[in-house]
Amino acid sequence: MSNLNIRYPLLYLTSNCSSCNQYENTIHLLRCPLHTYDPHNTLTNEISNTLNSLNLSETSPYTIIQILNPQNSLPNSTIYNTILLLIQGTITLDQYKQLQPTLKKLTNNFLTLLSNSLLNWFNSTIWQTRNTKQHEWELARGITTSTKKKNNIRLPILQPSNSTNTGFTYNTDIDLFIFKTLSQNFTIYNCFY
Repeated sequence: MSNLNIRYPLLYLTSNCSSCNQYENTIHLLRCPLHTYDPHNTLTNEISNTLNSLNLSETSPYTIIQILNPQNSLPNSTIYNTILLLIQGTITLDQYKQLQPTLKKLTNNFLTLLSNSLLNWFNSTIWQTRNTKQHEWELARGITTSTKKKNNIRLPILQPSNSTNTGFTYNTDIDLFIFKTLSQNFTIYNCFY
């Protein structure tokens, strides 16, 4: 929502989630009450499926979880961060070194497959549900693609001049620039300094 709020401030007046009205960012997408899933079970299942696909069924998913999410006893916020990092394919070098004795030569394959598996899960469970809800929210407010095109306010863009002059030409619609800047909660001083 924050990107929509920045692009179309006249249509999306807030950066809040259309489902629960809390500020929407990537972690919020995982934590939003719209989605009913247990993050620990999801991670365990995805790790287990990945281990099975590599014929590593003797390896316990809980061993892998202890390495990837060492603060397992802390609240769910750390598991959400772990899931997000794994989707991005990001782990620490220390975690990688801890996984190697268990997964041996298949460590890279395991991490790639796990990342892809979590990304597919995120897309089908979180992203598509969120987009459906967002689309319903937009339809209820009469927001369509053509409405977005009509209300698209753009910041002034520096454009190179066609002359031999090394100067730039500026977008002269300064009123829209000031409106857009103020609608993003900047002061008027940010416009000019």
